[in-house]
Amino acid sequence: MEVFSPAASGRGPSLVTVEGDYLRRAFAEFVGTFALVFVGVGSIAAASQIHDSSLVGVALAHGLVIAVMASAVGHISGGHFNPAVTLGFVLARRMNPLLAIVYWAAQFLAAVSGALVLKWVLPGGLADATKLGAPALGAQVSSGAGVVLEAILTFFLVWVIFATAADPRGAFKSIAGPHTSGCTCDPSGRRRWARPRRACGSRVPARPRPPENRLRAW
Repeated sequence: MEVFSPAASGRGPSLVTVEGDYLRRAFAEFVGTFALVFVGVGSIAAASQIHDSSLVGVALAHGLVIAVMASAVGHISGGHFNPAVTLGFVLARRMNPLLAIVYWAAQFLAAVSGALVLKWVLPGGLADATKLGAPALGAQVSSGAGVVLEAILTFFLVWVIFATAADPRGAFKSIAGPHTSGCTCDPSGRRRWARPRRACGSRVPARPRPPENRLRAW
């Protein structure tokens, strides 16, 4: 159930409070997050095979899969596919903490499942060669700078999702909403900061963590 809170101006509903219907919402989050990992990480493996160092294809794969899945299941779960977004909803008191735990479990389980399936289906040592897209800092980027960059870009991502999807006055009901969220996650602009195997960065924690754990690539 989605509960609309009155806007401060009194002109209509403000942000949506997400609660109830745990199983259906968890399944939607599982499918969306699985698709993000499977398609996104798969695109990294494909790019390495064709020696595409531009990351344009990888960026489009991540952005488009988020846009498509947000369009498909956003009306069910809100299309978080991202523990950081779910945390933002909790901190903004727009989500029941118990439901947030369900979301996080679904997101991480989906990410692990996607990584395991890719590890199984990718040929030869391709998964090991690409580290399944586990993030790595560029040679000229310090750990501190990496943390700052991740914090800024994660803020942009969560801000855009709140503005387009969480706020009923936003653009989620039109095609612009999911596409805006997907384009915000499009990582092509980050290639100057990271090694080629870095794709959609750690501002989607469910995406890189399972590959990192699976291949011990930190």
